[in-house]
Amino acid sequence: MPCLTELHTLFYPNGVKIIPHNIYELLTPVALAHLIMGDGSVQRHGLIICTNSYSIEDVVLLMNVLIIRYELECKIRDKRQNQKIEYLIYIRQGSMAKLHTIVWPYMHHFYIKWKIIIQIYLYSFQWLLTPILLMIKLKFFKKIEANRESMCEQILLLGKYI
Repeated sequence: MPCLTELHTLFYPNGVKIIPHNIYELLTPVALAHLIMGDGSVQRHGLIICTNSYSIEDVVLLMNVLIIRYELECKIRDKRQNQKIEYLIYIRQGSMAKLHTIVWPYMHHFYIKWKIIIQIYLYSFQWLLTPILLMIKLKFFKKIEANRESMCEQILLLGKYI
């Protein structure tokens, strides 16, 4: 497909993975949603975008787009891996609600959307929600056993409880 070839050429010139200089234009809300679905990881106090394979310059470029275009609070975390330093982008807890409004319409799978929902609600109000969510899960799984509905209907049913 020509569109994929064009993207590959942008992100892998000379076979090396980079962040292109026009990332500000490329990183639309849809692209950001896909980045999170593929490389996002919910942490206790925010979200990590795994940018391990990029240079520090590329990570700074991408982080600046998140800060300037989307007004997200971000910082770089370093991780030592096999005597090499890798860089990750950390989106702080205070920006999770804003991130949610930006990417929510473009998240494609039910369980992926919960990366953000869990971060905002469960970790923020863990002391309150943990017993409630446990009760909801128990009710949900009892209904699944009783009804033996299709997987899609079961997922939709869980969404109604939460």
